[in-house]
Amino acid sequence: MAGRSCMHYVRLVCSCIGVAVGLLACATFAVPSPYQHITASGLAFISAVFAAVCLTLHALHHRSVLQVYHSSETLNDLSKLGFCVFVIGFALTTWFIFDGVYHKMGMKPFADSPYISAVWSFMTAKWGILLWSASRMYSGLMNSGSLLGD
Repeated sequence: MAGRSCMHYVRLVCSCIGVAVGLLACATFAVPSPYQHITASGLAFISAVFAAVCLTLHALHHRSVLQVYHSSETLNDLSKLGFCVFVIGFALTTWFIFDGVYHKMGMKPFADSPYISAVWSFMTAKWGILLWSASRMYSGLMNSGSLLGD
């Protein structure tokens, strides 16, 4: 049966954790408090969205219905989207780190810290590259016909 390997369960669990942590961080950084950081809140939400897309792909493959909801073309489009998100997230990470080092900014106060934004832009980039990888993997399985026989 499709998707019963140990690595597949690891992907499902990591995606679930990514969605939960992204949404919790979004809520934490959005409320008025000493930890309020609107940029990090937005990036955490975007990260959670792409973790949810990865979770959806893994769950559909786990249930052996991925070919019902996606074609090879839609998986290729998701792959392209994931790569674009990776590039943008990595560029933002580089910018936030450069900004913090250049202006000699510390980690506190949290509302002005570019390092917190760098962490969440990196997490967004990570989910972009994981979406790219998963959609390419499932597209390859679909093109080889191994998903159709499951």
